[in-house]
Amino acid sequence: MINPIDQRGVTSIEDSFPVVKAQPVPVPRGLAAFPDTIDQAKAPTELTPCLDSFFQKICDCLISIINTLKRFFCLSRKEEITTVLNSFDNSEINGKINGIYITTNETGLENTYAFLARQPKRDQPTIHIGCAAWYNLDIIYARKSTYGLIVDFNPKNGEFIKKTVDLINSCESREAFKSSMIEYLHSLKGEERGLFFHPDQLGLPTDRIEEELSRKGSWLETEESYQYIKRELVSKNRLIAITEDIRNSEKFSQIRQFLDTNGIAIDTVYESNICNFMYRVTDKDSFVKSLKHLLDSSSIFIHCPKIKRSDDTYILLNQRAVLGEEVLADSYDVSKFFEEVQ
Repeated sequence: MINPIDQRGVTSIEDSFPVVKAQPVPVPRGLAAFPDTIDQAKAPTELTPCLDSFFQKICDCLISIINTLKRFFCLSRKEEITTVLNSFDNSEINGKINGIYITTNETGLENTYAFLARQPKRDQPTIHIGCAAWYNLDIIYARKSTYGLIVDFNPKNGEFIKKTVDLINSCESREAFKSSMIEYLHSLKGEERGLFFHPDQLGLPTDRIEEELSRKGSWLETEESYQYIKRELVSKNRLIAITEDIRNSEKFSQIRQFLDTNGIAIDTVYESNICNFMYRVTDKDSFVKSLKHLLDSSSIFIHCPKIKRSDDTYILLNQRAVLGEEVLADSYDVSKFFEEVQ
């Protein structure tokens, strides 16, 4: 937390200058009350030219210090949000490494984009929280989120997001970014390469990255969408990636409390098909508890429950988007998190 500055009035100098008395001037409290320029600090006075020069020098010095403190505290505030969110990273999750899915292979994206467009924007800073990789950036751009927090059980996913951030910082255009990312993937060897080039996906990741530049709704579809992610999140250090287990409901409760304290609304939550990997009752209960910690009535929840057809077959990767008020209602059937009947 930022400590307030205790500003005290200037003490009397009557003992040093017994002949001259200055009328006491009340000093406003708070950094914002200080003038930003010397001219604003000047006030009519009957002091001698010597005293006037003396006080002006003091005033110049104080204004310089206060303006520096203003800039410092503003910067510290931004850094504090990022630093605290990064501190939620769970370094104890090691070895739980699966393949990385750079782009999404889920269906129903058009319905989700339409749902996102219909919902009113918040009138406060917002954050998107989601798992997996680049599809989170689609949502962030669609909702113009202030922050993005990507949380995944796979520590390699966090490393990939940080690599993405590095390349965005160094690439001025989406074309340059695409080329740099493809070059990076081709440079990988052995197990590192196997994280991205694996059979459990649709097509080569390099081909899918090429397709992102023309896919409707992708954060790489236009230069405008790429520049929003670059300018408003990456360059401001507002895209954070951590490793954590969605079943750790206490951790997500702490994240929610921190965001509430700092006036940041959780606008969107994307959980992909994590629900398909919850088998035990205790795991499902913890999963539901974590999600309810993250949602408020206006939050948008995007996930992929199993969709059971009438012939007892399942659709596994079809997105559903609902408002938090529906999920948080006492009448909501939480089994819908995991399976819905078509």
